[in-house]
Amino acid sequence: MVILVILMVAMGQAVAESPVRTVEATGMAKILGNNVAEAKETALQCAILAALEKAALELLPKDPSVSAFQAVGALFAANRMPTLLQGYKVTAEGRFGEYYRTAVQATILIDPLKNVLSESGISVGSGPPVLILIAEKFPGYDKPFFWWGNPASAGFLCEEALGSSLTHLGFRPLSRQGLSESVLAPVWMIPEPEGARAIQLGAALGAEFVLLGTATLMEEGAQDQAPSVKGLLKLRLLRVKGSEEIATIVQTAVVSQADTGAAINRVLRMLGTQVAEEVAATLNAAKEKPIPKSNLIEITIEGTAKIRFYAQFKQTLSGLQGVRNLIVKEMKPDTAIVVVDYQGSGQQLADTLTSRTFGAFSVVVQEISTGRIHLALVPNP
Repeated sequence: MVILVILMVAMGQAVAESPVRTVEATGMAKILGNNVAEAKETALQCAILAALEKAALELLPKDPSVSAFQAVGALFAANRMPTLLQGYKVTAEGRFGEYYRTAVQATILIDPLKNVLSESGISVGSGPPVLILIAEKFPGYDKPFFWWGNPASAGFLCEEALGSSLTHLGFRPLSRQGLSESVLAPVWMIPEPEGARAIQLGAALGAEFVLLGTATLMEEGAQDQAPSVKGLLKLRLLRVKGSEEIATIVQTAVVSQADTGAAINRVLRMLGTQVAEEVAATLNAAKEKPIPKSNLIEITIEGTAKIRFYAQFKQTLSGLQGVRNLIVKEMKPDTAIVVVDYQGSGQQLADTLTSRTFGAFSVVVQEISTGRIHLALVPNP
């Protein structure tokens, strides 16, 4: 605690102007070997830590993508708590049987606390929540790397740079800490998921927008200069409500540097940082537009006796952009009736389905009327 006090004094006037919050908390410690002084000191430390934890938890957004327990635990593990205190005073203390209990009133520095949480990958912003899904494809690798295949993984620099920039621009990137396979089911192990699946995950996590894309890195040789790394980011901007695709943004960056690994890291950060302002402007403009209305469309499907045809068709249908929900209304031996909540007209949905390639069968539309589509799954010759 002496070190703690020294740290607080050393911060001095440099932190005097930071916003603060006064928090009351208590701590308790068991008296071992009749050592009251040690128990008193431990109870004081516990009370201060409880106050800091309380302040941190108040800042965290109430959405399922944030694990408050892990967030505050990370602060404890990194020994960052002492730098977040402006001061404290003991308001009550005393021995109660085998225990010593202390109550404190602590003054917490809010801006440094927010910064520490942000550095740990935990957003405390109050702006529109945004889910970022950016895969990274490196030279020499056939498949991209992506965090939703392993939520505990770290080091996705493009996403981190974009998230940090969007935080400063008034958005709230959602944390992936504590996400399970069941939550990630719509995109689990899919490097480039369809927009509808990404929107489904965004809806489950309370996101208003989803940023979905891939950062592709390429090495370019040069005879008279250092080799360079070029990065190409293709980013789709999706709005969860209405299942709307707002825009697609393309961003490039090039770094010439002998150290290829360092060049790759720089390019990834540049892509995320450079695209942030355009993303923020596009999302802000989208917020001012009305959310597109969706329609309930009943689809009668013939040819469902071939189960694999029906399963493939239904999976494709539910993953189409603009399809929000799919409900099976009726099943017969060779016919099924499903109802979809679709952003668009029946004709648009029918055109989209007939343009898809299913391999072993084709979709033949037999009739379209208001709110209804009649089609058949016909085996290909």
